[in-house]
Amino acid sequence: MPRDEELIDLIVGRQKASVVLEAANAAAMLEFVELRRADGRLKLGGAAAGDLEAGHAVFELSLALCLPVGTIETQLARARRVRSLLPDLWRAWIAGELSSIKVARIDDAARRLSTVASVALLDQKVVAVATFKTLGQLQSWLTRFVARVEAGRTRQRAREARATRRVWVSPDYDSMSWLNAKLESLDAAQIDARLDMLARAAGSVDDRTMDQRRADVFRDLLLGRVDNGFGGDPAPAATTVIGVVVPIQTLVGDSDLPGETFDRSMSVSADIVRERAVQPGTLFWRLLTDERGHLLDATQLGRFPSDKLGFAVKVRDGVSTFPTSSVPAGRCDLDHSIAHCGHPRCGDPAHGPTTASNLGPLDRRAHNLKTAGAVSLRQPQPGVFEWTTRTGHTYTKRSEPLPVAEWPVADWPVGERLENYELDRHFSERQIEAASVGQDLWDRTWDPAWETACYA
Repeated sequence: MPRDEELIDLIVGRQKASVVLEAANAAAMLEFVELRRADGRLKLGGAAAGDLEAGHAVFELSLALCLPVGTIETQLARARRVRSLLPDLWRAWIAGELSSIKVARIDDAARRLSTVASVALLDQKVVAVATFKTLGQLQSWLTRFVARVEAGRTRQRAREARATRRVWVSPDYDSMSWLNAKLESLDAAQIDARLDMLARAAGSVDDRTMDQRRADVFRDLLLGRVDNGFGGDPAPAATTVIGVVVPIQTLVGDSDLPGETFDRSMSVSADIVRERAVQPGTLFWRLLTDERGHLLDATQLGRFPSDKLGFAVKVRDGVSTFPTSSVPAGRCDLDHSIAHCGHPRCGDPAHGPTTASNLGPLDRRAHNLKTAGAVSLRQPQPGVFEWTTRTGHTYTKRSEPLPVAEWPVADWPVGERLENYELDRHFSERQIEAASVGQDLWDRTWDPAWETACYA
């Protein structure tokens, strides 16, 4: 019998082999169609005849694989684009390094880019990134990449995308259906947060799951029912908080680099960021980052992090630090990578301090897994989390850097910029908090090029 670590390697090897077969099949389908196209041109003469034969080949593949013609056409078009425009991705796919569905998502992102240089840059970077990300994590990265690499087109893309907003119903089994909506990201995030807030209002006496509560609240609000299933006001007067990280250069109009929600899953165009920034009630926090978008460290005494330190760590990591989790940091526990003993005078180096370099958001299931000793965790650098399983395999999760931009004129003081954009009233001493690095770094001279502002 193979050992458990050998079984893991066997499973991974077979998964890779199956992807190799899928990619080889896509290459063979392209070859089949191109052979038919060449035969048509040779026997019947002309490009039109070749295209006609290629079309016949698509129908033959549809019959052989028992798939709709449209599906075959989509698979062929994707394989052709990846082979010609994304050669590094094509080689990785053929080698079995990336699954077919990841290749499809990357191709979708490439189709949204407007220049050959942007597509080439995506091809250069994406294989190394996609290899160690789940599908959801990869989708978030692709969304950020498209928004950042062509920030100047964010406004036009947002306008075009907004025109596609809609609501539709997809029937499901057992008298149920899916109700889907495509909305602006900030509106969708605020709806999601409000559903959480209203669902939690039911209290612990309600035996429904959170998913069931959220579904009932959503239904009752749309149908105008007074009772949300728990006897409460259908719309309690409470505020939902949505965090968006954005370079200060974007706020004052010197950059079109888009903002991002805290969990990095949504990109928000510069126009929308500036529009929401001047609305009453917007609260700003100043976060100091290095030039690559990484938050600086912070330290405090005691076991439990303060609100400021906890806020900074959650912004830094965005989501759970478990490699395959995408649970937003706001729904996670703040976990010590090296356990803290809880004693205020503990000097044992084996007991972890309450610092940003020893903290990270962790979803409850992963937290329980770590507590049970099924996995071990170390944080060699702030925001870098190395998980080791019982079979000896190590998996790394790195926090995504925050968006950073550069000033077009480096010697123009920040204060003068804010006066021109009516944003200075939002940056009062009462509102700004040194959330990321503590009062010691707040008092130091800071470089405006490293400043990132975020609002909630």
